[in-house]
Amino acid sequence: MREVIAFFFFFFNLIIPSTAGDSITLAVPLKDGQTLVSSNETFELGFFSLGNSTKRYVGIWYHKIPTQTFVWVANRDKPIVKDRGGVLRINSDGNLVIIDGGGNVVWSSKIGTNSTDSIAQIRDDGNFVLTDNTGMLAWQSFDHPTDTILPGMKFGWDFRTGLNRSMISWKSPNDPSSGDYLYYLDTHGLPQFMMRRRSDSVLTYRSGPWNGLGLSGVPQMKIYNMFHYEFVQDQTEVLLNRL
Repeated sequence: MREVIAFFFFFFNLIIPSTAGDSITLAVPLKDGQTLVSSNETFELGFFSLGNSTKRYVGIWYHKIPTQTFVWVANRDKPIVKDRGGVLRINSDGNLVIIDGGGNVVWSSKIGTNSTDSIAQIRDDGNFVLTDNTGMLAWQSFDHPTDTILPGMKFGWDFRTGLNRSMISWKSPNDPSSGDYLYYLDTHGLPQFMMRRRSDSVLTYRSGPWNGLGLSGVPQMKIYNMFHYEFVQDQTEVLLNRL
């Protein structure tokens, strides 16, 4: 009987992810099968697969919604294949990295903090942040959208860093890799948001410029009080804040 109970708990732990708080450090990584949950339990971060695929990704989804609803994927174009030994960790150089079971780096935050006391935390707003040993922000998922804009995110250009926050569709509902549609802020002339097919660069949508109340081509922004945005344009950045 004891052997049966032991087997049950072993099998249960294989199929039910365990939580590891809301953060990782250099000494405490996140292994495939574990997840981070934000302090108010709104968002969850961990490894996942979709459909019958054996590809493993690291992403963020809503913790309390029964249907897994993703808002961000780290290694969308470089999944771990047929391998449940993946680890999300902070490297000795201060970078966030995803490593497969063979020790190969498949994704990196590509920053240069060189901090050995960095902390990566999933926050209540869905932002996955990496702070260095001084508490300064070194990297955040909000600067690298996948296909979703959450409240608190900025969407557009930061001219100081050359960062262009844009979105690319999923390839299919069961494939989070980069799809054919790019949504971005175009700064040629009056800034406006555009969508293009990446395969042939055909323009499929444009929002019209900001008119002080909303995007001129999106009258719903003025009719319905469900869109809360702030448009910012100066010498350092052109972007839309989702409030």
